[in-house]
Amino acid sequence: AITYESETISYSRLLSMVETAARHLTAHGLGKGSVFAAYSPNRPELMLCYYAAARIGAVFVPVNPNLTPAEVAYTYRHSGAALLFCDASVAEIAASALPDGKLLPIESLRAEAPLTARLPPVGIDPSDDFLIIYTSGTTGTPKAIVLDHAAQTDGPRALAEMWGLTPQDTTLVALPLGYLYGLSTAAAAGLQTGGRVVILRRFHPRDALEAFVAERVTVYHGVPTMFSMMLDYCEQRDLAFDLGGLRVMISAGAPLPQETRQRFRDRFGV
Repeated sequence: AITYESETISYSRLLSMVETAARHLTAHGLGKGSVFAAYSPNRPELMLCYYAAARIGAVFVPVNPNLTPAEVAYTYRHSGAALLFCDASVAEIAASALPDGKLLPIESLRAEAPLTARLPPVGIDPSDDFLIIYTSGTTGTPKAIVLDHAAQTDGPRALAEMWGLTPQDTTLVALPLGYLYGLSTAAAAGLQTGGRVVILRRFHPRDALEAFVAERVTVYHGVPTMFSMMLDYCEQRDLAFDLGGLRVMISAGAPLPQETRQRFRDRFGV
């Protein structure tokens, strides 16, 4: 299901990890309709938050790791989150944003489950709230977008059909999982299809290009700047990478200049 750094997570293990994370959320008093947030660079625990929230009917708020303390505080308060799980790399920022101590290490979601009995099924309607996603805030204060469960089953299903995703595909996710593009369009769509999702902690052109080859990636999602950075990285160093295994590359978030598209095709054949 997921490859992250040196770790490989099978689908059966992922399901077990989601159940464990759901038990932790329940032990912290979260349940149907409760809101919690996660603030971290890319790591598998963000997908655990996503699926564990779905499991117990909670509402998940992913927070982009590049936000300032003021922005983190605003997102936390505005969303009505009861807890914030954070990565150690941003713990200091999180602590200054939330002095009330509603912080927990995100890796704790992997610890031994506090409950021994299996969680009971939760009655969830497809129209129930599931995600609160905040816009990038490039034109003002970030705006909250509330998505229900139907949006996160039907949306990725439609995207998978459009791109012809299959269980044989490997999707590389270097986009931030703190935004919908990385979390749902890329990662959740790949997992919902039964393929493999390779997660990079953050985007770097070298890391992405090396992962294309080493992980035999077939699907990649990016923004135009990412494609430009990969081009510049190779052109400035006169490097060549065999990207022949890539089946589809998706650009979104901003218009892709025709010149960038042509340069990329000329250099990589994709």
